[in-house]
Amino acid sequence: MHKGFWGKFIVPLGFIVLWIFLNKFVSQLYLPKFLDTIHSFRTIVTNTVLWIDIRETFGRLFWGFALSCLVAIPLGVLVGSSLKVYNLLEYVVDFFRSIPSSSFYPLFLLVFGIGNTSKIAIVAYTTGMIIFVNTVYGIQKSSKLRAKMARLYGASKITILTRVTFFDALPQIFIGLRVGISIALVIEIVAEMIMGTNYGLGRRMIDSYISYNIPKLYSLIFIVGILGLILAKLFALAEKKVVHWISFEDISK
Repeated sequence: MHKGFWGKFIVPLGFIVLWIFLNKFVSQLYLPKFLDTIHSFRTIVTNTVLWIDIRETFGRLFWGFALSCLVAIPLGVLVGSSLKVYNLLEYVVDFFRSIPSSSFYPLFLLVFGIGNTSKIAIVAYTTGMIIFVNTVYGIQKSSKLRAKMARLYGASKITILTRVTFFDALPQIFIGLRVGISIALVIEIVAEMIMGTNYGLGRRMIDSYISYNIPKLYSLIFIVGILGLILAKLFALAEKKVVHWISFEDISK
């Protein structure tokens, strides 16, 4: 266990060594000095503006993600449990989920304006499609044998759907949630860059690019990466607690 833990630091350390080595050959316009980036990182972290940016970015992210869960999961359960409804909506869903979310940015700006609503809406739409598709797939691939046994014991269709089929589909639903929360961070950062905002990590990154403050730009990228990693780990922990009957150790092998 300890060897595996320390082994995870080998690649990051190798990356830092490679960075320092490339500083001798690559212009600082493209790759700033490692120590300059560390200094910029410390300056940003101690600035209260960063925490306002994080609060605004993650606030919009979680509102959008929560909205997508409230809509996509129940809708996915209903569509996945009815073959007729699924056949009716299959081409429509495949059509919209094939369109890049960035294509909808101008439309969402037109409909919802330049405030927080447009950013929350684009996050909700993008993650909602991911969660919806995984929920439908999970419901359709749930155990027919367990549903049949519940029916033999006199369970109603609603009881089978909520007590048997839904829990069979829950691991697949969580796959959609896990992918969705990661995509939500990406979409929110890009939305702040394109749509504009007063506060947010995406706004701070685009400002650094415009002012050619490359060490600050790299520092902000690292901060987003760290926050994304923390978010993914917290979500994985929650998944293990909720879907506790799945052996994650066996899956990772």
